[in-house]
Amino acid sequence: IDQRDATANAVHARVFVTFHAGNLGVHTSRIVVYTLDTASLSTPPPDAQTSGIFAPWRTLQVSHLDSSLRFAELLQKELMVVPGANVSPLAKAPVRELRSVNAAAVAVEIGSLAADVDATGLTSSGFQSGIADAVVRALDTFQGGPS
Repeated sequence: IDQRDATANAVHARVFVTFHAGNLGVHTSRIVVYTLDTASLSTPPPDAQTSGIFAPWRTLQVSHLDSSLRFAELLQKELMVVPGANVSPLAKAPVRELRSVNAAAVAVEIGSLAADVDATGLTSSGFQSGIADAVVRALDTFQGGPS
């Protein structure tokens, strides 16, 4: 289990959001929201013994996929109104940090951090505040608050 997962599970988080910076091509303000791709999970051997008192950490997220997708949709909608953001369609990926989270969970990748791409826009306080505000609005809506 990843330390971030363990922390989220220990505090009984209702939503887990992990951010990553990466090389997403020529658009520096490109944003992709991911949910867990369950095809990436290995299945236990048929003779594996499991007890009802222990959580299957490597597949814990599976029971939260519907809520993860719902939160991902809300977050994507909010990110689309961030000035300068180029938001891609929702995607699934084998994100290791998501598989053991006992809550709705998404990964957000923001880029591009390539040597041949000017990433100055990513450091703009307005852009960063826009992303933070979008996350707060999505969380509020997800939790049944302001919409």
